[in-house]
Amino acid sequence: MKFNQIIRALREQNNLTAREIASKIGVSTSAYLNYERGERQPNFDTLCAISDYYKVSADYLLGRTEIKEPAFIDILTALGIDDSYRLSPEEFGEAFDALEQPVKVIIYKVMTEMVNKLQSIRQDQATATVEDIPEPLKPFA
Repeated sequence: MKFNQIIRALREQNNLTAREIASKIGVSTSAYLNYERGERQPNFDTLCAISDYYKVSADYLLGRTEIKEPAFIDILTALGIDDSYRLSPEEFGEAFDALEQPVKVIIYKVMTEMVNKLQSIRQDQATATVEDIPEPLKPFA
């Protein structure tokens, strides 16, 4: 999907009017509608505001990945996993369910440590928290 289609879908999924989201991200309604129609592109600050409001990554908004969750992308990037190897959170859950218990514990510990390192490295802009670890891993906390 393209940026304009993605932001429209997000707005509709959140039951917002164009006026409401424009107000929340600090632009005029007409400017926002221009983004949705594909007639204009937002500046970086506005792109970040949209990303922050919907709690999705800028890569997701730009159509570069289908993974919405910024924390999940942070973890994969820190692990050096590029898009050709990435799984969506749903695909990850299915793959995780097929693993044996000791492997699940190891993966949880590695991901927890990775999130903690991300937080310490990027204190002021970290998006990942231990709570952002994929749901299938949470029983191993």
